[in-house]
Amino acid sequence: MDWDDIKILFEIYPKKQIKKVWKEKLCPLGQYFGRMNILYASVLFDVKNPDRYIRVQRNKHIRNITNADKRVVY
Repeated sequence: MDWDDIKILFEIYPKKQIKKVWKEKLCPLGQYFGRMNILYASVLFDVKNPDRYIRVQRNKHIRNITNADKRVVY
């Protein structure tokens, strides 16, 4: 995805919605999108400490996945 595509994305959708999808879908991917996530966090979403923010989001995602298994009733 290039910057022109990103610009169009922000014209179509609200920033809050884009950030929500980014947090849910890309942040948990860790190293695979590491540098790109740091760039997005700092440039597009004005995150003050992108490394920490991404790590926290990834850990939340992992906790949600592991706790989902515990909530299943057979």
